[in-house]
Amino acid sequence: MSDWFFGLSVFAMAVIVFAVTYLLAAIIYFVVTRLAIGERVRNFKALTPAMLSPLGAVFALLLVFSAEPVWTNYNHAKQAIATEASGLRDALILAQNLPAETQAPLRKLVGAYVAQSVNQEWPAMAQDRVTALTHNVCGCSEELLTAMQYMRGLKLADDDQRVIQRDII
Repeated sequence: MSDWFFGLSVFAMAVIVFAVTYLLAAIIYFVVTRLAIGERVRNFKALTPAMLSPLGAVFALLLVFSAEPVWTNYNHAKQAIATEASGLRDALILAQNLPAETQAPLRKLVGAYVAQSVNQEWPAMAQDRVTALTHNVCGCSEELLTAMQYMRGLKLADDDQRVIQRDII
């Protein structure tokens, strides 16, 4: 199906699927009533119940093929959220091995990023009013960009801390 269909609301999709199904049912009914004249009436009486099976199959196919992209998009979104949350968690866990004065600014920047995502980006996506919230080359928010710059600018004392710094970045 076209992209226009998947851009519709769930209610509009349901109306279109049911309308197409009922249109097919009306066409079948019209054909059967026009052809069932005279002696053919007995033959069509046996045929009419058999028409329900293909009509049910058409309805099921319309429903499944229109719902499949929704399930796929939902799974992709869940995976993206889990990956991002896991990356942020890993960065904070790794930061526990750094000096305390290094941990606090990083925690603050990650917290600001999470707050910005929850309070601005998610409602914008839910209301389909996403604008260019992130303008940076990396495609990340200002908070994450600042956190990366902060981590890159650190001059750490030993090799273990430099490895942790690289992993966080």
